Order: sequence, then structure tokens, then C-alpha cells
Amino acid sequence: MLCHAGHLAPGDGVTSVNLLVKLTSTDPKARAWLDDITVTAIKPRRVAATARLLREVAGSKIWTDSENRKIFPPQKPPSSEPAEAIHLSAPQGEYEPFQVAVTPEAGWREVNWTWGEFFGPDEQAAPGAISQVSEELAMSAKRNYCVWYNETSGMKRAYDKGLLDEKWVRDYCWNGGKNCVRKQRFEADGYVSPDYVLPDGTVDENLKKHKF
Repeated sequence: MLCHAGHLAPGDGVTSVNLLVKLTSTDPKARAWLDDITVTAIKPRRVAATARLLREVAGSKIWTDSENRKIFPPQKPPSSEPAEAIHLSAPQGEYEPFQVAVTPEAGWREVNWTWGEFFGPDEQAAPGAISQVSEELAMSAKRNYCVWYNETSGMKRAYDKGLLDEKWVRDYCWNGGKNCVRKQRFEADGYVSPDYVLPDGTVDENLKKHKF
């Protein structure tokens, strides 16, 4: 009988592992002999880097990434050579998503963003290629996101699901994490606050009732 025990992913720097093989049977007289135990190393799968630098201007880096990759606020821009442009291709009447990130070398209090003309393959301007810039983009430019404000943040998940009043993320998470007790506890002691603990350290009884 050939048995496949599964996969084991040791941490970085681990050079040896201990494997425990456990066999069970409902027959108290059952016996088993193990022979030819084989351990095979498998190369880890790595996702290719798709982020591309576009420009370096005014103490900041403008860059892009695949529309299938989410860019998080604390993510660092790539250090590659600047790309010529973002190339889009979409049939008439359809839309092609893309994303642009601007990472400053120092904190910004406010950013003004203006779209220029888009150009087609014949180098002719394509007016109306972008009909509007969402309010979310304009608001995001004015926010100073906490470095921990991502999908691992209980406050972000609660706010995204409509379980948390905006004032909590506005005053703390969008304000660089200033005076946030959750952030202070984690960075000082490595303590991860429960998802129902608010940025000021108090407990939200309503959040206790939800899983998010």
C-alpha cells in the first residue's frame, strides 16, 4: 500500500525536521511494517513580481501593479527602471482597469491629483477615456493611513462591513495610527488586540456579537 503523508512547509532557515507517523486501527491485533519512507523537497511556488515604477518626481515615486494584485498602504514601491507608460487595451464600449500608486518619501498632508489626456496607438489624444475620478481617490490622497491598516486589521474589516462608525478609522486609522492603543500595544509588546477592542482601548460589545 502506498501512502502519501502530505506536505510540510518548514520556516526559513530550518535545516531539519522531525516527522511523527501515527497509524490507527480498530483491530487490536493489527500490525504494520513501514518500509522505504521517502522525504522529497519541493521547490516553493513564488508569484512573479508585477509592480513597475513609472516616475520619480517631487520626492515621491509613482508606480503601478497588475489589476489582479492589491496595493496596500504600507507597501513599498518597486526599485526597477521606470517604465515608459501603462498600456491599456479594451474594445469600444468596455472598460480596462488599472491602478496607480504614489508613495512619498515623507508624509504629505494633502495631495492634488489631476488626470491628463490619454493617447491611443496612433499617438492621438483620446478625450473622455476617463470619465471621472472617484471621490474615494480624492479622499485617499488626504489620508495618512496607519501602517497596520490592511486586511489583517480588525478595525478595517469591521468598518468595511458597516459595523464600525467612521469616526474610529478617521481619527485613528486614517491619521497615521496616532494615539491608537491597539497600535501601541502591538508595537511595544507584540500584543494583538481582539477585533472588538476599539482604537482607544475600550471594548465594543456590539462587535463581540459579529464574526468578520
